[in-house]
Amino acid sequence: IDRDVEGALIFLKGRGAKRVFLIGASMGATASLKVASRQPVAGVVSLSGPLSFRGLEVTSGELSAIKAPAIFLASRGDDGAAESAQRMYDRATNAASRDIDVLDGNAHGTDMLSGIRGKEVQQRILAFLERYGK
Repeated sequence: IDRDVEGALIFLKGRGAKRVFLIGASMGATASLKVASRQPVAGVVSLSGPLSFRGLEVTSGELSAIKAPAIFLASRGDDGAAESAQRMYDRATNAASRDIDVLDGNAHGTDMLSGIRGKEVQQRILAFLERYGK
């Protein structure tokens, strides 16, 4: 899955894209973080990203290799997502900036965009894109 994300990134840059953000939900967030550790991106957003899932794992070394701004979003009641977000945030020490927001509720992945805190999650992502997309 990370190779698919990386392929899409390379395709976009080959077509002239100057600034690309990676936004992933659940396993897609894990893949996006892996790619951000080895490719220059404008920023990376993790929604409920697990450290490891079905053979895909983002390591401490990969997290510390991320140079782009990063934000980690998770729901407090989502099994393990809040803990994973905190651990990833703690390990992404070389990111240009990093932020974490653990919200009330139990929405996971893309459900965070439409759940009880959906508007807030959308606003956090848009503010992140606006801040680093210039």
